[in-house]
Amino acid sequence: MEETPSIIELAVCVQRIRYSLLAAHTLLIWDFFSLLEEEIILIHKSPWTSVKIIYLICRYYPLFIWPMKMWSLMWDKDLSVCERATYLEIFLIPLQVLPRSMFMIRAWAFSGQDPYILCLLFTGLTLDIGTQICGYILHVLDGAGHYLFSVLGQTGCFHQHTGVHHRL
Repeated sequence: MEETPSIIELAVCVQRIRYSLLAAHTLLIWDFFSLLEEEIILIHKSPWTSVKIIYLICRYYPLFIWPMKMWSLMWDKDLSVCERATYLEIFLIPLQVLPRSMFMIRAWAFSGQDPYILCLLFTGLTLDIGTQICGYILHVLDGAGHYLFSVLGQTGCFHQHTGVHHRL
């Protein structure tokens, strides 16, 4: 039989998650500014390619998406707000898909641009994207972690996947 965590354990875990997210966001911003000069010289002045476009999206997209994610997790909200905020999770899918697309293009280039390799890589990427979307539809849209709200009253919008009670 699974032991139910206490209110204090849940609150401490929520606080640790919040501190970790704040540290990750701080590191993201520091990385952006510390490498900006080199990036301008090496990337922005180079010719436009598909890899450069995907790189720039991967580089700048998190700067816009992380504040939204931080808003949903960092401050206490009512369950009704979190149920509506669940739909914002779809904006996180590009963070999974775009880096894999860049790796696919690079792997295809290293293979000598063999069309059979491209088909194989594209099939794998398509299956991966399909899995991401199915996971989103089946699990994330199931709603916010109702258990946390029932215990803590208000909390950040932490998701509890279908049928699984996460031990924080």
